[in-house]
Amino acid sequence: MNRIICIILISFSTVTAFSQSQSELNTIASEEVNYSLHRMDSIFNRIEHLYSSDQLFLTNLKRSQKNWETYLASQVEAMYPNYDDGRYGSMKPVCAASYKRELVETRISELSRWLTQREDGDCVSSIIYNDPERSKH
Repeated sequence: MNRIICIILISFSTVTAFSQSQSELNTIASEEVNYSLHRMDSIFNRIEHLYSSDQLFLTNLKRSQKNWETYLASQVEAMYPNYDDGRYGSMKPVCAASYKRELVETRISELSRWLTQREDGDCVSSIIYNDPERSKH
């Protein structure tokens, strides 16, 4: 019996020790989104640098990114509309941030494709990134 009480008390203290306020959860979720957005921006900047001589590609990529940013905002809003009745409760910021981060991570994956050297004739890979350092070997 004492063992059961001890297990219950330990379990309760562990849950209490790891519990966080809603404000803390919102902050963490927001920081995670910001981290993903920062990673995406870094990848985008790297692509701009690598393809600096291909202005047509960069023009199209920038337009695509602008359209994607519009899509991101609209998609998150569609998934978690701003109802006046607060139907999502206090977890809405965390849920919306989690979904937004998921979309940003997908975009990171899409953008990262342009950082990988491709073989000539690979139709699936769009334009080819030719790494001048690799060509020397």
